Amino acid sequence: MSKCVYLRFFDISHGGIKFVEPGFLRNLKELILQNNGIALQRGFFGEETNCYFPELEILRLGYNMIMNLENRLSCLDKLKILILDNNPVRRISNDTFINLPSLSLVSIANLGNGLSTVKSLAFHSKSINSLNFSGNQFMFISFLRNFYFDKYNIFKLVPHLTELDLSGNIVDTSDVLTTMLLPVKFLKKLWLKNCGMSSLPTDFFSKMPNLQEFVASYNNISAWDGNIVFGDNFTLKTLKLDSNSISIVNDSFFPLRTLNQLTKIDLTSNPFSCTCENLWFRNLITKRALMFVAVTYGYRCYSPPYRVHTNLKDYNPTNGECDKKDKVFIIVVTSISVIGIVLVIVSSIVYRCRWHIRYWVYLSTTKHRGLVYHSLSEDSSQFVYDAFVIYCDSDRSWVRTQLIDKVEKESDLKLCIHHRDFKAGQLIIDNIAENIAASRKILLLMSRDMLRSDWCLFEMRIAQERFLNKETDTIIVVMLETVSKDLMSPSLRFLINSTTYIEWPRKQYEEERFWTEVLRALQ
Repeated sequence: MSKCVYLRFFDISHGGIKFVEPGFLRNLKELILQNNGIALQRGFFGEETNCYFPELEILRLGYNMIMNLENRLSCLDKLKILILDNNPVRRISNDTFINLPSLSLVSIANLGNGLSTVKSLAFHSKSINSLNFSGNQFMFISFLRNFYFDKYNIFKLVPHLTELDLSGNIVDTSDVLTTMLLPVKFLKKLWLKNCGMSSLPTDFFSKMPNLQEFVASYNNISAWDGNIVFGDNFTLKTLKLDSNSISIVNDSFFPLRTLNQLTKIDLTSNPFSCTCENLWFRNLITKRALMFVAVTYGYRCYSPPYRVHTNLKDYNPTNGECDKKDKVFIIVVTSISVIGIVLVIVSSIVYRCRWHIRYWVYLSTTKHRGLVYHSLSEDSSQFVYDAFVIYCDSDRSWVRTQLIDKVEKESDLKLCIHHRDFKAGQLIIDNIAENIAASRKILLLMSRDMLRSDWCLFEMRIAQERFLNKETDTIIVVMLETVSKDLMSPSLRFLINSTTYIEWPRKQYEEERFWTEVLRALQ
């Protein structure tokens, strides 16, 4: 090796090299050390005071056993191209490339599925302008436990980055992509092949003032709104969306300004449909054949079945054929729209009148089953309960601890309490109808919460029916708290104004008089 002092190119691939002996290759420009099982220990290329390759410009270290890059790359001040593909790298630490001042291209691709951490300043470099990070199966998705990256800073300190390849990773285009690349104002080319994308990023292109080429092949993109996606971008020239899920392309995909701005569009190998919906696109690729890649063979039809494998440019329906389909389409869409509007109106009416409908059902049920009100003149033995109690769930504690104790336990009267006395498995509306009909009187416990309960209002509606049937003394109103009449419906306000109600006292010594009035009303 002592005679190789002036050697410029050296390929030692598959050579079993484990370390480098210093002093013999000081003028080397390109060094290939692929497939050597190199782990890349510290000082592998020398130290700042004794660099083994001071003139090295290209270094290829692919297919080795490098797992850690921290403080492994130093003293190579003239290095311009660094290839680290196919190494089992687990993490990329901060400032990995900061000691390589001339580095312009880094390829750290196809690392398998072992890479889990990319630190915030991993790519910190003032000289890197091209970064290949493809095929690493890294998840650029926020809040994943097994993958760490900082979407705000990962590319923030790579100010001169112009080319970036993130293909073969999973990229969240709804938020992460734009956030990651927002600081990279000079980015010109971006590759996102096979990144699991189902849509183009919105509000992205307008924030990339120098982007000229965008490649998102082999994804699952099917449609987009060109005005929203491309926005105010005036620099995009090349758009490649081949091998996606695009079947229909219409004028909303490409606003006229964007279409006139682009010089190359590749939509080949998509499952196009040879129908009238694609007539605009078929005319476009025919008229601008030089703009679209492989127009003669790359745009084949996948539907309808009788046109499978037909070239889209050869699909040539008559204007009459498409006009007829358009008319049918308009009729169908109009009919569906009208039906939809009617359904919405009916649904709205049914929702707003749902308690009136339930009340009508109640009236029908009572009439059908013979559940009629008994006047007070009838024999009281026909009644099962002395009173049906209308109350809301928030007042249940008062019913249990106060009302039941005073009325049932001390006065031998029987109340119908729906939490206790309704039959399990029976419809609520049937329980209400049968038990009101089986009660001699109705005890209405008025509170602000009760006015918010739909079921309480329904029970109150039935109580008012008895009141209107001239059984005026069957309803006993108890005010558990002060309730503004402005909160009441007109019919309830009429009921309150037409009957004498009993107020729950604020002072404890007045409770005895309150219970005396309640029991007298229930007799």
